[in-house]
Amino acid sequence: MNESMKSMPTDEEANYYKREPEPEGEVEVEQGVNTGSRNAISTETGRPKIHIRNYLNILAFVANAVVAYGVGVGGWGGGLTNAQVSALYPTLLTPASWAFGIWGLIFLCQFVFCLVQFMESFRQTPLVKDGVGLLYNGVVLSQILWTFLFSHMYLRASMAAMTFNLIFLVWILYSQGKHAKKNPSTRAWRDYFLLQFPFQIHFAWILVATILNINVLLVFETAEVNTQLYTAIACLNVLSLAASWALFRPCFQALPNYAVALVLAWACAGIVGGLMNPSGAVLAMFNENIVINMRNGAIGVFVLILVLILIRMILMGCRREGANKSKSNDEDTSMAYNRHS
Repeated sequence: MNESMKSMPTDEEANYYKREPEPEGEVEVEQGVNTGSRNAISTETGRPKIHIRNYLNILAFVANAVVAYGVGVGGWGGGLTNAQVSALYPTLLTPASWAFGIWGLIFLCQFVFCLVQFMESFRQTPLVKDGVGLLYNGVVLSQILWTFLFSHMYLRASMAAMTFNLIFLVWILYSQGKHAKKNPSTRAWRDYFLLQFPFQIHFAWILVATILNINVLLVFETAEVNTQLYTAIACLNVLSLAASWALFRPCFQALPNYAVALVLAWACAGIVGGLMNPSGAVLAMFNENIVINMRNGAIGVFVLILVLILIRMILMGCRREGANKSKSNDEDTSMAYNRHS
């Protein structure tokens, strides 16, 4: 944490959302001729065309929603639901059932993204065209594959599918962050919540799901109790480190990634909720003291993440205020010089 605190936000970070937009793919259209654009432009109207990726994104979303709720919740296809499989292989990190309600937010935000990316003002923006591209289809394919494998208890294969899901989401965050840095806009907050936020919260929860999948696999493989315990402890530390990285070393974007940190805090709260009323299988495998200590550890990580968020917000506010004062002083000096010249 001390190392993370050394990463103070720069003036560039503090003014990230205040910079004027750089020209991106400017187009001149004369007599129906496109004179030079990096975007796909209709030569008749001078407007960005709807690309096949825009259709594929909405189809992928629909397929993912149907499979996730049909197979994962409804048990279509003769398999077990996600809840039933989790009950068969309980772990020290299995969140309370209410924590999985975050999927509703994830699907809602991605539904909005799929609608927005059809709009003329968004369909050819770098965050959509280059930041997401066809990567969302990879996210959906791996998630659908995981859902079927998990429901039929092919847990080793489901672990591989979950890993690919996480990789595709990391790829999206990296690509979007790279293009957001190159193309800052006065509308950045709007673009962020519509185009980036849906994938950031998805990434954070899939990171949690990957960690949970590892622990479920250990139970499935009847690993030793100590192995399961130490793995669970290590995974809690991973959550705290991931939150610290998102806040103080956000290599995927110029600003702290509060969305990722908040989702990880939500997951810790869910783990605490699960350990408040552990299943009989967990109590049979681990004694009560271990369960209590794990619960306290999850509470500690939850509080730590919230404190880190607060510290990062204070640091950003102080740096932004300092940048504004410096700018004001420069303007006053310039005006004084002009009066005396």
